[in-house]
Amino acid sequence: MADQKKKPRRSEWRFAIDAFTPDTLPMARLADYLTQLAQILGETQSVHLVQIERGSTVLVHEIEEEAVPSVASRVTAVREGRGPRYASEAFRRINRLLAEDDARAQLHDDRSGSHALIFPGSLGSQPDRVAVKQTGTVSGVLVRVGGVGRKVPVLLISDGEQTAGCHADRPTAKKLGEHLFEPVRLFGDGQWNRATNGTWELNRFNIDRFEALDPAPLSQVLDGLRQVAAAWDDGIHLDLHAIRGPEEP
Repeated sequence: MADQKKKPRRSEWRFAIDAFTPDTLPMARLADYLTQLAQILGETQSVHLVQIERGSTVLVHEIEEEAVPSVASRVTAVREGRGPRYASEAFRRINRLLAEDDARAQLHDDRSGSHALIFPGSLGSQPDRVAVKQTGTVSGVLVRVGGVGRKVPVLLISDGEQTAGCHADRPTAKKLGEHLFEPVRLFGDGQWNRATNGTWELNRFNIDRFEALDPAPLSQVLDGLRQVAAAWDDGIHLDLHAIRGPEEP
């Protein structure tokens, strides 16, 4: 009898939110939490959401055995304040989401039996942060458009970092989907948080419209401009002077 392929060993981690049950947690909010949690855990191909337990909302993740050391090390680094920038920012974003939901949460490692991360949420104080709501733009490469709610989550990559918290209505999301893995600029109303060190972080951005950007690299664009400038003859300066008109004394 042929040997059956064994299912790879996995470790379970639980992310528990105390303010919701699975019946009361909105789908869009669930997507917000999962997006940020994925940034903290990393190893996206080896971490799987397998269950949402009842009671309070508990998101059960299975992590493939070979990825457990990397995930554990990453989470420890975030807890000690030395994690990757985007993972540390995701930790802060989760706390802001929890504060807005008047909730707290914890990430529990079943194998060690310890709380890998505590999210104080509504109990935490953030006196050093200032929130600004205004119309603005967000640019980057579109890497994901997905969700089943009225507001669809949109994910960009800009300068090697993920930009989450962007949402579009369904018609706009459908059009955005035609530009997957292409550079785009989003227009809309957003909320940015500013820390006392002067850095700004996007918290939430509601997309009104967008435009596709030229995917050509900057070096190629500059080369094109140089070629145009090289083609100008001396007469171009006279033409420009004529267009401007006489200078006032």
